Amino acid sequence: AEIEKMIIEIKKPANANNNNIAITEQDSYDWCNCTACKAEQEKYGDCTSANCILFCNDLADVLNATLQEQGIDRVMTVYFFSYLSTISAPAKQNADGTYSPIDETIKCNENVGVIYCPIQANFYYDIDADINSFYEEQMYKWNALCDKVAVWLYQARFRNYFYPYCSWPTIAINARFCYENGANYFFNQDQAGITNPVSFSGLKIYLTAKAAFNCNFNQLE
Repeated sequence: AEIEKMIIEIKKPANANNNNIAITEQDSYDWCNCTACKAEQEKYGDCTSANCILFCNDLADVLNATLQEQGIDRVMTVYFFSYLSTISAPAKQNADGTYSPIDETIKCNENVGVIYCPIQANFYYDIDADINSFYEEQMYKWNALCDKVAVWLYQARFRNYFYPYCSWPTIAINARFCYENGANYFFNQDQAGITNPVSFSGLKIYLTAKAAFNCNFNQLE
């Protein structure tokens, strides 16, 4: 039934040029702890993201097979979040410094992508700064697991917009990091749902727009 709902959306004229579907989680650490899910997590380094990879691999296969059966000449890519409880990637660092999957059975299929959302990183600093070393490494790990990596960054303090969040010096640097590490999509979330943004939000939106077109621009000029 859910596959049919997806196909209804895919066939809408407004989605004629959209070949991506996102299966994303809510703003919560809650995750299924049933015996089956826990077994899969433990098999792949105690990573809850392993459940997402396995599920989306199966979903993408079934969805695209169903599209072909119905004579719909489309190939869809299914994206999932790496966010909060699924931030860790089931990959390992090798002796030569490269990264590879914990197990070859846990790689994303060609029609599955990840949206990497390191919301707990400190964007006062570059992603590759020491304070963000965990989140830097996850980016390398996701690249070892998936050929389609999108990145969702942040530049606001969502619990209190009036509290300064001076991330503007790192916007172009972090966009460049994403580009150099294979990101095929870049989004930098700022304040939302308010009429008059504060804490230099307008400046950060401007710099993000510039970085999206050219991550090598000099934002100090």
